[in-house]
This record gives sequence, structure tokens and C-alpha cells, in this order.
Amino acid sequence: VDEVVEGDVEIGAWGVIGKYKPDVIALGYDQIILGDALREYIQKNGLKVRVVVMEAHVPEKYHSSLFRSEKSQITSTKSQTHPNDRNFEPF
Repeated sequence: VDEVVEGDVEIGAWGVIGKYKPDVIALGYDQIILGDALREYIQKNGLKVRVVVMEAHVPEKYHSSLFRSEKSQITSTKSQTHPNDRNFEPF
């Protein structure tokens, strides 16, 4: 790996591909729809880019549903602990 860059903020913009002309694009294991759209873009534009899908990294600890659950518990706990505090925003 020579360089790692983030993808475009706008889904489907593909500007980063034109700018960096990557040999390989790595997607998260759960980016199925993005992967399909990306492969279609690559094929339509005749690009020679390899798309790989990363495996989940410690999914029992870092899965997004666990974060949502934890966020919900934290927000619920804060609401119970500070019923009059309306100045904080949940994560």
C-alpha cells in the first residue's frame, strides 16, 4: 500500500477515483450496495481497478448495531440521571 484515502463524501460521486486513479479499492464488509454501484461504474468506464471487501474487524465488539445499542443506553441513562438537563445532545 502506497497511500490510503477516504472515499467521496457524496455517495456515487466517484471523484476520488478520477483524482487518485487507484489500483485497488477496499470496501467495508457491509457496503454491498456501494460495492455493486462501484463495480458498475468501473465497468462502464473501462477502468482497471480491483475491488476488495474487507472482513469485519472484531464484529462482536465493533459492529454498528452494538454502537447504536450503547448510544441508546447512554442517552437513556443520562436522561434518567439529569432529567432537567436539555443542553446535551446524544452522540
